Amino acid sequence: MEKLKFCGLNFSGLSKNAILNSNASFQQIVTVGAEFIIEAHKNDLLKNIINENISTFDGQVPYFFAKLKNRNFKFEKISGADFIYDICKRAKEEKGRVYFLGGYEESNRGSVMRLRDAGVEADGFVTGFIPYPFPIDRLNEIRLKISQFNPTYLFVGLGMGKQEYFISENRAFLESCGVRIAIGCGGTMDVFSGRIKRAPRWMQKSGLESLYRVIKEPNMARFKRVLSTFKFLKYINE
Repeated sequence: MEKLKFCGLNFSGLSKNAILNSNASFQQIVTVGAEFIIEAHKNDLLKNIINENISTFDGQVPYFFAKLKNRNFKFEKISGADFIYDICKRAKEEKGRVYFLGGYEESNRGSVMRLRDAGVEADGFVTGFIPYPFPIDRLNEIRLKISQFNPTYLFVGLGMGKQEYFISENRAFLESCGVRIAIGCGGTMDVFSGRIKRAPRWMQKSGLESLYRVIKEPNMARFKRVLSTFKFLKYINE
């Protein structure tokens, strides 16, 4: 599989069609934005997961600089907030099953209902905001819920890092349940369910989507994260 090196990381999810039409029995998708790049340079586990799986560009600013440095290389920006629609469309076409793990209760339930209303088999489970790794009893409960549903596609909204660790550490189990694509989706369920309105298209294209989220859900921690995201630029020549 063709890869692009940017900020010291390997990006191999360069085309939506290539991901969706892959013959691989299981794919872990990591949508890498500026925060991921920064954290990966402090966290070898996350870095290895990014490098060893299907990693895509998520975030207009990293994507812009990657295009600037690789003018003759064709690749797409594939964010979780966009890719969820492609996967759900494919699930409907192929009668696949979609499972949502994590997120807020309202967002998880709303995402499930949106797909069911569209004629797609879907279900979900809210883990609660507890530290990872999960206690063994909670992990067993999660595994039981997933195995009973046998999803084709799994969206994991546990936040950066936790969701990637969960998918990676449970890879063999998820594959045995029939999961073909597992993707860490962060706050995508909030938007997909309608709990939070997505930024206008012009803000998405301008790299201001995170700022819009701060405006909609203001808190100091989120604002500080937005300000810190440009720190990824110090890795741009790696």
